[in-house]
Amino acid sequence: MTIEVERIEVLGANVSDLAGARELFTRLFGLKFESVVLGARGDISSERLPMRSGELHPDPQSVQGRPTPLAIDTSGLFELIEAPTPDQADRMRNIHLKVADIEAATGEMMANGIRVVDNLRCGNLREVIFEPDDLFGIRLCFVQYDEPSIIEAMLANQESSRTA
Repeated sequence: MTIEVERIEVLGANVSDLAGARELFTRLFGLKFESVVLGARGDISSERLPMRSGELHPDPQSVQGRPTPLAIDTSGLFELIEAPTPDQADRMRNIHLKVADIEAATGEMMANGIRVVDNLRCGNLREVIFEPDDLFGIRLCFVQYDEPSIIEAMLANQESSRTA
């Protein structure tokens, strides 16, 4: 079985200077970014979901409960993440693929020996992150949502908590 990919959703990069990276990519390509802090109270929070089969493996690039500043291009092309450590800065971080059926796609990956490192819900966004060591060093993420954009999906159901 092949996995139905709707599109490449977002390319992500770890950066040492989030403000500088936003300014550079805005100047070069005209990108407009929405800044958020993942894991911060009053901004965007996520919850880990249990796996139906298999087990989660530690993800050295995950936010691991710490607030993580990031900026997402509003057209949905590019994500800049403040690197968690200096040795992870200034490099490509991940590729997000929007899939039609995240459960089936994840099951197919696991059936092919690809381990899951995280399984999250953020607003109405569902995200599954796979072990880079199983994918030639590529940190591949599947996402699924119904909103018009990934940022709208992440912020869905969280607006009321931001104003509370």
